[in-house]
Amino acid sequence: MALHMKNIIEGYRQAINNDLEVIEILYTYKRLNILIFYHLHQALEKQLKMLYLDLKPEESTYSKIKKIGHSIEEISVELIILIGDEHIRAYKKFEVNDPVEYAKLVENIEFLKNTVKKENRIMRDNYVTNMHNYEAFLSNIYSKYEQYKLLLSSNKSAKPTVILSIGALLAISLFKMNNMPRYPEEDFNYQNLNILKSNIHLMPKLITIFKFWLDLIRSPNIDS
Repeated sequence: MALHMKNIIEGYRQAINNDLEVIEILYTYKRLNILIFYHLHQALEKQLKMLYLDLKPEESTYSKIKKIGHSIEEISVELIILIGDEHIRAYKKFEVNDPVEYAKLVENIEFLKNTVKKENRIMRDNYVTNMHNYEAFLSNIYSKYEQYKLLLSSNKSAKPTVILSIGALLAISLFKMNNMPRYPEEDFNYQNLNILKSNIHLMPKLITIFKFWLDLIRSPNIDS
């Protein structure tokens, strides 16, 4: 990858960290501030642009990157699937001596890809129901956080599964907010705002997982 592209990707990483810092400040001093969700949305959008630049540099023209913010659901699904396929290929290259584990990885990745696609399809018709299920889903992922860290320290081949799991979590968390205005006002009329606010206590968990994801990879491609 060209040096200027790497510099752009690193710039996105720093910008994402800045958004997370703002989220933490807002959460600490005014937990129901709607701007928390705005900055989360912005961080997720930057994440998608960062991934797109790295995974599809040949298509990363200015106009394409600019459009990502306006088609963020479709890009989310596309990238989660692409990352899954990339890691299946990378895992096969380095772990062909263990066909059972490889088959298990492929099965898990395909399940996650299909889950993301399914969530995207049904979200608009089942928004409230899915929001109510969100806490259980996120809590389940977060409960594995320490386990993920242990796996990574003892088994490098666990890396692809962890990356995809967290990537899927972030994409699905975005779908939960897909009706939210791009630049919300404090008092805007948003029918699902109360649902979002009722789940505000999940924000520290999401920030923790987000930071773990950023620390985990400098690039979504396997390079070690």
